[in-house]
Amino acid sequence: MDGNATVGGKFQMRDTGQICGFWSDSQSDNNGMFLEPYPYLDVSFIARPIIEWLVNCGSKLNQYPVDFDIICFNVKNMEIERQGFSNNDKPLIDIKFVVVPIGVTRIRIEIHKWNKPNCKAKILSFYTMLEEEYLGADIRQFEVLQELTEQTDNVTYGISSDTATISIYNRDRKFDRGYLKELVLLDRKVIPYIGIDKNNSIEYTQLGEFYSDEWKVPQDDNFAKVVCVDKLMRLQDVIYHGFALKENASLYEMIDDVLINSGYKSTQYNVDETAKEMICKNAYLTKGSSWDALQEITSSRLLKAYIDKQGILQVSAGNSAKKYANKITSKHIIKYNKSDKMQSLQTRLMYHILLS
Repeated sequence: MDGNATVGGKFQMRDTGQICGFWSDSQSDNNGMFLEPYPYLDVSFIARPIIEWLVNCGSKLNQYPVDFDIICFNVKNMEIERQGFSNNDKPLIDIKFVVVPIGVTRIRIEIHKWNKPNCKAKILSFYTMLEEEYLGADIRQFEVLQELTEQTDNVTYGISSDTATISIYNRDRKFDRGYLKELVLLDRKVIPYIGIDKNNSIEYTQLGEFYSDEWKVPQDDNFAKVVCVDKLMRLQDVIYHGFALKENASLYEMIDDVLINSGYKSTQYNVDETAKEMICKNAYLTKGSSWDALQEITSSRLLKAYIDKQGILQVSAGNSAKKYANKITSKHIIKYNKSDKMQSLQTRLMYHILLS
């Protein structure tokens, strides 16, 4: 601490592993002033416009900067915008830019005065996502395709990845000439909603969580089109180290290993508890893509993997898995095309037997 906390159960001592934000090395003087060089905090990112920015100092200590500057830099490390602020009196500061600076790759807060004497400057968070909302006439059309793969005997299993296509009004040509031109990139998060009028009030329902995969911004049209996929598709680009040969491993354990090693957090997926009862006598997966690993596991016992409307990866057993889980036959193991090579079929059969 910096001498501004007292014992009594209201303050938490700093410790290893705790997130406490930014603390400056220097302290303010008896008047709250900082001497040069002023304490500052920098945040760097890919080139983007800055429409607004949030400075959050937290509410617990009731401490905040009184006088400070916000400075924007471009990719050449040149200062392109500076705004000075004085007499601030709140710990949560929402800064809006009248003239939007574009091509910003770094932003800095430089603190001149703190609201309390003999204190270190403390910033809990110093970042704002760039979000835009499109409603009504700004959307010419959108399509969300959500489906499950149908296999033999009306059994549904395996990975089902959804897609979305949206045409957005290119107002002021912002997607190809304006402030968004540098952000027409892959992996921009897109969340579509559909609104239903209920008692003169619009009730919106989320239709999933997608990421841009392709942009089309034609010069002869006022609408830009973005084609999106859900985050399951990202697993095709992630390398999974493999599952070492293990006796009596559950599918739950194997799925958990694939997803955790693919960057998923435990709050981002949900696996059916039934998978804990599906035991593989000799479980083994070679190194490959996380998509292939998850596909092999889910197909072996007719599990379904998909992203729900809230963006959570669900691995569900369903009635199909319970019905066919212990029956590996020519009818119920997989469906294959006549054009498949025999070696490819043998490989898939081997995988399914290993997982059984």
